[in-house]
Amino acid sequence: MSEAEVRELLQPCTNLVGGIIHACRRLMKEFGYISADQKRILSDIFNLSVAEVSGIISFYHDFKTTPQPPNTLRICTAEACQANRSRDLIKAVESHLGSTIPCQTVDGMTAVSFVYCLGLCPNGPAVEINGQILSNASTEQVLSHL
Repeated sequence: MSEAEVRELLQPCTNLVGGIIHACRRLMKEFGYISADQKRILSDIFNLSVAEVSGIISFYHDFKTTPQPPNTLRICTAEACQANRSRDLIKAVESHLGSTIPCQTVDGMTAVSFVYCLGLCPNGPAVEINGQILSNASTEQVLSHL
């Protein structure tokens, strides 16, 4: 996508309250990450320094600055899920992957990370797999997606 097309994509965000956040969400939806060139464009459109734009992007965990794997697995680490054995689930996933979370699968197809609260506190452990939330997640269910 050309710079002009990126600017056109972001134009509707310029008059919104918190417009840069909306713009970053558009970039994430369209590209899956926010590139260095796109940071420069955001900087110009919103009259901010590239450092300020980088600070905004790094503050929000859902904004990424590198291409991401097509699949995601996020495990809740909030207290209620911990009380419902999410730590056991985390150990099983790390053992299966041979790596500590956050990480990617060996084939690079799945990013595995933590999330703090998916809103299923009484039904933990909760996980999010490719945007779909699963309650009472078993080790077998989770490992089948890796």
